[in-house]
Amino acid sequence: MKPIIDNWVDFCEGHAELDSSHFYALFMEDLSDEEIAKVFSYFPNSQMLIANFHSQLPEKYKQIDSEEIPELLENLVREDLQEKKKILAAEGEGSLSDRLSSFEIRLTSDSQSYRERISESDDNSVFSSVIFDHMTSKLVSEEDKYYALLEAFYGYFGDYNLVWFYIAPLLTTENTFKPYSVLNSLRAKYGIADDCILVLREG
Repeated sequence: MKPIIDNWVDFCEGHAELDSSHFYALFMEDLSDEEIAKVFSYFPNSQMLIANFHSQLPEKYKQIDSEEIPELLENLVREDLQEKKKILAAEGEGSLSDRLSSFEIRLTSDSQSYRERISESDDNSVFSSVIFDHMTSKLVSEEDKYYALLEAFYGYFGDYNLVWFYIAPLLTTENTFKPYSVLNSLRAKYGIADDCILVLREG
């Protein structure tokens, strides 16, 4: 076992006090299947966590024609937004949910412009914050190891929208965030700009 796994075992078993940030690079360590299983063994639904971690692009999307990609991306964004708009409404952000329903979905391959427009958007900040607070409140436990696992997933993926998919077996919610995981497998992501839903596809 790698030293980081030894740290994880000691942390989860209460033999060491470590900040969750200590495990930010946990999944960057090229872990073996045995080590990955060990990481998840300290949680309920560990087999579902393992399955999510190893999930791949569904077969039906692998042979899709390039001409069909834009429409597919738009549909996946709409599906993901449907889940998240329910969260917004439940958290008292119904006006934002309604506004998003009126936004056009636009595709771009300009990553710099995408980052600039998303970072400047107040709507995106509120959207991301509300979803984050809601989802962390749905963790089945407030034990430190759950937040350490969140940190590890975020360190690996750099996108909380993906984190929610991978950690879904530990959430008390019916949200799966599966559409976003497929979107990511197609090398795409989206954010809320000031006047539209902006979808970035790279590569």
